[in-house]
Amino acid sequence: MNISVFGLWHLGCVTAACLAADHSVTGIDDDSSLIESLKQGRAPVSEKGLDELIQSHNGKTLHFTTDLSSCAGADLIWITFDTPVDENDNADVEFVVEKMRRVIGFARSGAVVAVSSQLPVGTVRRMMKEASDAKKNLHFACIPENLRLGAAIECFVRADRYVVGTDSDSAREVLTQVLSHYTANVIHVSPESAEMSKHALNGFLALSVVYANEIAAICERTGADASEVERCLKADVRIGKGAYLSPGPAFSGGTLARDASFLGRISKEKRLGLKVVPSILAANEEHKFWPVRALKPLRDSGAARVCVLGLTYKPCTDTLRRSLPLEICARLREDGWRVCAYDPAVKHLPDSHAFIDLKQSAAEAMRDADALILLTAWPEFKEMTLQSIPPEKSPAIVDPAGVWKGWFSGGNARYFSIGRSRGAF
Repeated sequence: MNISVFGLWHLGCVTAACLAADHSVTGIDDDSSLIESLKQGRAPVSEKGLDELIQSHNGKTLHFTTDLSSCAGADLIWITFDTPVDENDNADVEFVVEKMRRVIGFARSGAVVAVSSQLPVGTVRRMMKEASDAKKNLHFACIPENLRLGAAIECFVRADRYVVGTDSDSAREVLTQVLSHYTANVIHVSPESAEMSKHALNGFLALSVVYANEIAAICERTGADASEVERCLKADVRIGKGAYLSPGPAFSGGTLARDASFLGRISKEKRLGLKVVPSILAANEEHKFWPVRALKPLRDSGAARVCVLGLTYKPCTDTLRRSLPLEICARLREDGWRVCAYDPAVKHLPDSHAFIDLKQSAAEAMRDADALILLTAWPEFKEMTLQSIPPEKSPAIVDPAGVWKGWFSGGNARYFSIGRSRGAF
């Protein structure tokens, strides 16, 4: 099958590279420097196995170009732009809509247009109408993306399910043919239901994170241990072991926040008077700076130097966009801390965070620190031992997710994790 993938950041690169194993794929993006890097086999974000996968198909079944007219002969055009989101979680939907309008002008009659960009419910129907008004015979579908940074290729090629939202028999047939190679569970629904399923899933995950952290806050003040409560909840068949109920950092990045924002906006536009859904983002924001609050007594007593381990949005990626650790570093600076940091994937910082003293190793970053915060749980940090921490200052350790709690089972008073009474101030 001849497939064009339009929009080549994380989602688009993974989609194009995976599809190229079985189809002829053209990756398209307006960014010429990005295209040149991809032609050299370098993806714009760090993703396990992605560069190698691109290189294995590059110039054979996978080509890259800035020329959108190259999609004119495609059987399937897959829209994979990352929907931009600002610091207040407001998505720039029109950015992606304008890209799709350009596709409508080039697409051949009868082509399938699949939309995986994160967009509010109703967008696919809107584009269907615009194509119809332009007398274009196109078959639209929504395929909500379900990739995870650091494991995206595995998520794509061994998916637990794909949702296909379309009213078109032609789109349903084409997409089932493509997707059934990766899963036997292809769920067919309307475009609106597919779009809403993405909002609902991410809203549910976001709500679970917020709920777990609010339970953790109560645990801190009552002597309960949130990780023990988590075990009890996950043992209930109505919840299950995979639930997002771990006490830990607030959610960050655009994915969960974008859909939580979509749901909140829709509820407001429809004048539904909802209480829980619109409060998700505010509740998450309240929890973001728990590590800063945990260290405030130490700062008030004169401590000055804090070491941050992990700066990226998640482990196993070099993405700093919408990174919670960077937000925490900025707040630490506001509180008067001198901030040094180490992250295995970060060699340079944006100008806005030039105040961070970036080190080349964890040992160098921890040296002379009054406090240590583990923010991104890279494998090398998980493998550290208590002996890895320089003993000179015996720094206070703030470990929001409890990665190192096994070290301190004896009750070290200078160790703090979310949801344990020892971390309450």
